[in-house]
Amino acid sequence: MQETPSPSLSELPEEVRTRLATVVAEVLPSVGSLPVGLRKVAAFDSRRRARLGRGAVLTALEDEEFRSAAAVQVADARPDWAAQPDALAPVDRTAAAWLLQADGWQSAVAEHLITVSAAGEASRERELEQVRGQLARAQEGARVAAEEHRAQMEKLRAENALVRQRLGEARAQVRALDQQVRETVGDREEAVSSTRAELTRVEKELRQLRAQAAQLAAGSAAEQRARKRMRADESVRARVLLETLLDAAVGLRRELALPPVAGLPADAVDERHRVSDSDALPTGVGGVPESQVLPHVLAMPRARLLVDGYNVSKSAWPDSTLEAQRIRLLGLLAPLVAQSGVETTVVFDGQGSTHRPPVNAPRGIKVAFSPHGVIADDVLADYVEAEPEGRVVVLVTSDQALAGRARRLGARVVGSTTLVELLAR
Repeated sequence: MQETPSPSLSELPEEVRTRLATVVAEVLPSVGSLPVGLRKVAAFDSRRRARLGRGAVLTALEDEEFRSAAAVQVADARPDWAAQPDALAPVDRTAAAWLLQADGWQSAVAEHLITVSAAGEASRERELEQVRGQLARAQEGARVAAEEHRAQMEKLRAENALVRQRLGEARAQVRALDQQVRETVGDREEAVSSTRAELTRVEKELRQLRAQAAQLAAGSAAEQRARKRMRADESVRARVLLETLLDAAVGLRRELALPPVAGLPADAVDERHRVSDSDALPTGVGGVPESQVLPHVLAMPRARLLVDGYNVSKSAWPDSTLEAQRIRLLGLLAPLVAQSGVETTVVFDGQGSTHRPPVNAPRGIKVAFSPHGVIADDVLADYVEAEPEGRVVVLVTSDQALAGRARRLGARVVGSTTLVELLAR
């Protein structure tokens, strides 16, 4: 009987070669007399040996001596490969037959190769059928696409014909519009000519009117100068008369040796009734609160009201911003000032800033900020000191130092809460 030729390692299917490399790599440390190329691989762990040393293992297996040594170790590690090869999977059975080379191993390997070849042929046939089906579907798709393309071409031809028709109509309309534009341009040039002529006439009339206006202005200026000279003459005469009266009054006072006036008639009445300007405000009959007396004091003739702005606003609305405090205080003061007609000045402290915020002061109220480096108390004291003796001056503040200075200068001092109570009504 003819002996079946022994298949070489390179003739084995790829999956059988991979299985051989994996199994031999597992027992590689146990194989004696390893080739030089496998000594380093044998030091790896089993997973790295199978992955990184696959090529080196397969190369070494082509050597018969190494194959025999590896077969002994695999037979010890995998007894089922030697004892029950028929129970193994086809790939393991073929790998075991080639590696262990028991009796009849050439027939087992050849049978596996025939089976793999037949399976590959069947697989290639199935792939060919799949390719044929794909080709048929592609041809059908191409046919459908060609028909759609022809339909689209017919549609485009129809649309092209319609576009050409509309293009002809548009060109006719353009020619008609061009004719209208030419006619319109002619009319416009004629209108421009007539407009220029009218403009020339109007400019001529305007020059005439300007000349007349210049003559009238010259006459008016001469008349104004004459009136100004007359007023100047009258002013000089009035000033001469006034200075004459003043000189006469001074001479009469000097000749009669009249002492300067100290105090007012009302001061004597205050002295008799023991009323002192150092008091804040009279409480009135029955102990009337200051907030009810204050409006009557402010309604006195030529009364003067000075308000320490932030001192009042911070005591009334401490949680609001300074801007909101200023707006609210001035808004509440406006009706009181309008009703009483009192001359009012509100002073805010500006010593720590060179910037003065814009303030929309109501009518009748003057708003001032103390200069940089100067506190509001000094400005308020200057306002009090500037007033003539005897005038009703009311200062609203809760600052005791400022209140003492103002009383010494003759002003009446009202606490901040009194003004807030009055404004809250």
